[in-house]
Amino acid sequence: MINCIDKRLLTMAFIVVVATMAMAQAPRRGLSGRLFNHPNAHFTNVPAPTIHTQPAPVQTEVPNDETNDTLTVGLYRGYIKQYGWIRGFGEPISQETANHLSMHYRLSRKNRAGHWTRLEYIDAYGNPTESGGSLYIINPYDDNDTLIDEKWRKRLKGIVRWELVGDETGERCIQENAYDKAGTLVLSYVPVRIGENRVLGHYVDMWGMPVQIRNEEGAKYVMIEWDENGYEAEQTFLGDDGFPKQNQWGSYRSRLTHDKRGFPQSTMSCNVDGSYMIDKSGNCGQRVVYDNRGLEISETNYDADNQLIRVHGNSGHFGGVDYIQEISEYDVWGRNIRTWYSTGDGHTSDTTRTGMYELIRGYDEHGNCTSTECFGLQGQPVNHNRGFSKIFRQYDEWGNNTYFECRDAEGKFLNFSICLQYAVYDGDKSIYEAGYETTDGTDTVCTFRYYCFGDSCKVWEYPESDIRNTSHYDNQGRLIDDIFTHLDGAPTRSPKVGYHRKTTTFDVHPGVLTEVVQYYDEYGMPMDVNNAVFRKFIDDDYGLTYNRMVLIHDSLKSRKTVQTFSGELLLKQFQQVLSSDMEARRGEAGLDIMGQPARNHYSGGGIFYEIFTGNNIKGAFTTAYTGVVNEYGEPAYAAKSDRQDPVVYAYNPYGETFYMDIDGTPIADNKAFRNKLPRAYVVEVYDSIATTRWGIRSGDVVMQYGHWKYPLLNSGNKVEYDLREATLELYDKPKNMTVMRRNPHTNQPETLTIALGPGTLSTLGFHILRVYYTPTEKARYEAAYSSLATEEAKSKASRKKSEPIDTVVFLRPIRYNGNARNLYSQGLVNDAVVLGMVSMTNSQEPYVFRHTDNAERLDSCRFLQGRMKQRLWLTTDMKNIITVDLEGRDTSWDAAFWYNSSGNPLLTKPLKRLYVEADRLMDEYLQSSEHSHVKTQRIKQLSSELSK
Repeated sequence: MINCIDKRLLTMAFIVVVATMAMAQAPRRGLSGRLFNHPNAHFTNVPAPTIHTQPAPVQTEVPNDETNDTLTVGLYRGYIKQYGWIRGFGEPISQETANHLSMHYRLSRKNRAGHWTRLEYIDAYGNPTESGGSLYIINPYDDNDTLIDEKWRKRLKGIVRWELVGDETGERCIQENAYDKAGTLVLSYVPVRIGENRVLGHYVDMWGMPVQIRNEEGAKYVMIEWDENGYEAEQTFLGDDGFPKQNQWGSYRSRLTHDKRGFPQSTMSCNVDGSYMIDKSGNCGQRVVYDNRGLEISETNYDADNQLIRVHGNSGHFGGVDYIQEISEYDVWGRNIRTWYSTGDGHTSDTTRTGMYELIRGYDEHGNCTSTECFGLQGQPVNHNRGFSKIFRQYDEWGNNTYFECRDAEGKFLNFSICLQYAVYDGDKSIYEAGYETTDGTDTVCTFRYYCFGDSCKVWEYPESDIRNTSHYDNQGRLIDDIFTHLDGAPTRSPKVGYHRKTTTFDVHPGVLTEVVQYYDEYGMPMDVNNAVFRKFIDDDYGLTYNRMVLIHDSLKSRKTVQTFSGELLLKQFQQVLSSDMEARRGEAGLDIMGQPARNHYSGGGIFYEIFTGNNIKGAFTTAYTGVVNEYGEPAYAAKSDRQDPVVYAYNPYGETFYMDIDGTPIADNKAFRNKLPRAYVVEVYDSIATTRWGIRSGDVVMQYGHWKYPLLNSGNKVEYDLREATLELYDKPKNMTVMRRNPHTNQPETLTIALGPGTLSTLGFHILRVYYTPTEKARYEAAYSSLATEEAKSKASRKKSEPIDTVVFLRPIRYNGNARNLYSQGLVNDAVVLGMVSMTNSQEPYVFRHTDNAERLDSCRFLQGRMKQRLWLTTDMKNIITVDLEGRDTSWDAAFWYNSSGNPLLTKPLKRLYVEADRLMDEYLQSSEHSHVKTQRIKQLSSELSK
């Protein structure tokens, strides 16, 4: 949780409004444009009268261990944090005022030390509202933040309540828990006191496990220093390695100042060394001024030299408005009715690049914004930097947005994803929706319609694509039949999910629920998900690589669940028991595609066989204990990925986590510790063909693959490179793979050799992963290995020392959850050889990497600043060249690169022809792009001359 007055949250306020526009609706199309002729369509600015706020009402609640001092409730427009505790911001407001605001904050449950312990987001109708807000390291409403995990973006937007937990004295806040409308714990923020006025905070999920909100490039921890009054003075953002990382604004530190009342005065962004910097919002920071009500009167942007600066681009306040100073005016209820721009002195008028001087807003009696209009210095309608000039909305008696309309300065319709939308609600339930777009600003075309028929049937129609989606639900609200047809009823496959029909059946036994999902094509035949086209849809959207999914639930007291996860693991089993004293204990076992226990991936990339945890979720959250075992029931290592820190036990006293070795010895330096551990190569089965046809099981330890042989367990990269080469060399040849696996009957290891046909690892249905091993596991492996034949590896013996040594660059696509734009999700699933690469920008010559260049040239080409387009030439089979195009700076193509100078003739000989062909293709591409480059430069030159 973070101070809600942070300038970063305010920066995204309008983007939140824009994001909800797609859900703004109205009952019938005939209402189009009527608000423009309404006498109240334009709102004039009038002085705000003085109001006298009544004290907040007192509400009775049942006291408990945490809240046994006072039962008062406070209503506020905002909140701030002092010494880690929340407090109301500005003057408290009355219930009448709250009823006129679209959202306010309700503070309650003071603990024995007098601190509020509950914060709720409440709408004008008195209902909890999803306004998640911004965390220290994440703003879920910033769609430009590419480092966020998309699953968490949605979860964080659903937060409606925070509850703070104190220590035994009630003076020190040791945990903050966030909940959604259903009362489910979304995540917890755990601040650990590391100094008198300093805490280090991190986020954990409902089981106390660290959450993977951001990828490795982004911050995961925040270190906070308080000023002499207990307000946050500096926030430093750190990664898993303890080094500074960027937060969602691209800065490494935030420096804040407050007055004695707690009102923020400035927020500035800093580099790693603490020096001021320009962050991705376009400024170094802002200075703000508030009135006594806690309403922001002005906001002024400054650069790293403490000089006034105009923000630019899409990261500015109000989603792309460039401004120096913004000044706001409010009505009697504290609603922003006018925003205008100044050059920085608070008086001299200023405009944005589109000539906009002010925004005027209108509200209904519940604080819902019914109109937003943009005007220039002369009072004329102008376009906002985001293109619109006027937006109008209507709301029903329940507060549902039933009508939306967007137009430009000429009064023409403007597509803001849509230009017109209607909806009809019954309470909070939508029963009809329709959205329209325009092609010429006058006529509108229907893009979708939605119908709800009771609780059993929902229908979506898309006239432009001639698609109808009909969903049926059972009496418990569960989806049982999902069908796609043309509008005339003819069966078809959905272009988004790849199937015609999905059915779900439930089989209930005493205390057990089994759920089976089946997919069908347009001919009514069960779909073979091994089909590459369908698998692309399923992998991206559902994480399935087969066509049946089974979920098993038993009683409420003890539950076992088999679930699927995107890309990383196909099945995972939970075992959870809730005892009477609210202590949750969980076991978690990895399952392969056949539902059998095996050491493999799980959601988030961790590798484990079985994990036991116990979290005391009552009161102070004093412990979080984890134990990991392997298939033999022995202590083993689990890690977030095959190259991340391994641990067996974790202990969490008051938020600070300690990691331990197999014997319980604390791990002081995890990096040094993991480098000393032996590693083995194990199989992860992701397609049933690997087990049903070849007899491979997840967790099989690879001892030989073709002529590749692993002599001893170690962590050397050279061994892995040789294995990668072997998989490429033998892609089209039969080969043998010798593995070690546990015999379930004797609980002893056994070795067996599996005959594999032609194909890559991917087509054979499995991956090979590197995992950490304990000394016991290493001894077992080496004993089994010594029993094998001691023949030399075939690939080593067949190579001639006289063969020329060439450098080969390999690319390995990485499977990141929730990223549909990376190479793996686009279909590149095998290791490949990089034949060449070209990076281009709009302002400079193309940057080229060829196979004869060094690693520095490759990195320069990969990370070229300002690149707008990249093209790669690759091969995965040593015969054909694959061309991959990547567009835009934010296009993510997650991949690992490495050089190998082994001089393997089985690779270098066939590559010689491919290198020559790739060079020719690159030359042709560069020649064709050169004209485009020259043309772009000429256009810029002409534009510059005309502007003079």
